[in-house]
Amino acid sequence: MAVNDAQKPVPLPIDGALSIVTNNQDNNQVYQLLHDISRYDHITLYKGYINNSGQASYYNLDDYPKQNPLNKVKADGIFYKSGKLSQTSLRKLDNHKIKVIANASYPWYLGGILQFNGYLQSVLTVSLFLLAFTAIFIFDLQTMKTRIIRISLGKSGLAWQDALYPVATIGLLSVGFWSVYGITIGQGYQTNSTKLLGALMLTDFFLIILMLFLSTTLIKVMLRFEKLVNIIKNKVKGQYLFFIWLFLIIILIISAGKLNSQINTHRNQLQGQIKNFNP
Repeated sequence: MAVNDAQKPVPLPIDGALSIVTNNQDNNQVYQLLHDISRYDHITLYKGYINNSGQASYYNLDDYPKQNPLNKVKADGIFYKSGKLSQTSLRKLDNHKIKVIANASYPWYLGGILQFNGYLQSVLTVSLFLLAFTAIFIFDLQTMKTRIIRISLGKSGLAWQDALYPVATIGLLSVGFWSVYGITIGQGYQTNSTKLLGALMLTDFFLIILMLFLSTTLIKVMLRFEKLVNIIKNKVKGQYLFFIWLFLIIILIISAGKLNSQINTHRNQLQGQIKNFNP
């Protein structure tokens, strides 16, 4: 079960996990107690086991003891849960000498901050967003001539299609990817992994909109101060453009250095761990 769980998300509508030690108590009594607790707290508890096909399966303790496949499965270990255990239930487990090792829940709506979880991951995420912003800004620079022609014709320098098209495209691609993930890997739209991915993609969607807005603002400033002849001839020479590029390059260099340093640190740690396994 551990191998399969590590390869793909648990296909359950869960928001956390419960780990217990039963101290060699009767398995059926423990399962019955957890069944009663799940009914009392109006939560759902799942226990993983290996089915006859050798695959990881999960039994809903709400159904206990109906079609019980847990006869030979130790009650110790992890139970996946949807909902929160009350203090009364935790005390009941303690009274039965069942030790709760972990009782963790992760709110799916905080999925957006997972990409900033840890120093290495944060540096990598920021670097990717900087690269994305650089690409957006370069693309917007290529449209300056078109925008100045619009202004000379008495129109707005930024047509609503310019802003709507990339936002709509990114939104549709995100929804499509999330839908496919939910149907395939996520095992449904109510599972925690699918909800976490949705929150992550929604966070990134708003960040990309923010980058689009920032790039457009910079272009508007350049249109106001740059000479029209330079724009038409594709010879923008403003000092502010130099400082923008300088700032982006410096940030990217710093991020690349930090990322390389962290990768080397993790590699050295892994090499040390591998040496410890050598006989």
